[in-house]
Amino acid sequence: MDRFEVTSRVPHAQRGAVLDLVHDILVREHALSPRTWKELTEAYDAGNVCLALSHDEVVGWVLCLPRGRRAQELAGAYVAPELRGSRITSALLREALGRRLFTVCVTSDPKLTKYLRWWGFQTCSPRRLVKITGWSMLRDRISPSRLRFGRSYVRVAALQLLVFDRAVSGRWLPTAKPPSSRPRQKGRQG
Repeated sequence: MDRFEVTSRVPHAQRGAVLDLVHDILVREHALSPRTWKELTEAYDAGNVCLALSHDEVVGWVLCLPRGRRAQELAGAYVAPELRGSRITSALLREALGRRLFTVCVTSDPKLTKYLRWWGFQTCSPRRLVKITGWSMLRDRISPSRLRFGRSYVRVAALQLLVFDRAVSGRWLPTAKPPSSRPRQKGRQG
């Protein structure tokens, strides 16, 4: 992988293309909650989208939305499939996790849960989530419009509430490679 840079801004002329890319992926991939165009543009304009650029091309991004004065929500993350495993996600998360004391995530994807736990996220009770972010985030995450993906619905019981507490987990950031989300190759049998 060539060098890449992490930034929250691209030239204004590329704003529309970047927003289209992020929005399309959020609609297609449903590990995290989909976002409306309005929410996404507001987040981008406020500098809440961290981008990984390689040769002026977006190769990955992380979206974190403020949830009160001390907390933010990890609301979207993506790295181009051909570049996964090249530490782009680590660079993006390192940048994003340092912005607020707490970073919370609500997901139904077991692979994402495993990866975030490796980063220092811990399972969070609904009560603690409400203490950190207030009721608005929990109500927003379990609303029918957020839980609906295509024709199926995610069961509320399948949702994982995770929190990264910078005061505890942020004292170290992993330097080893994160767990792979790719299936293991079986050895040759002979």
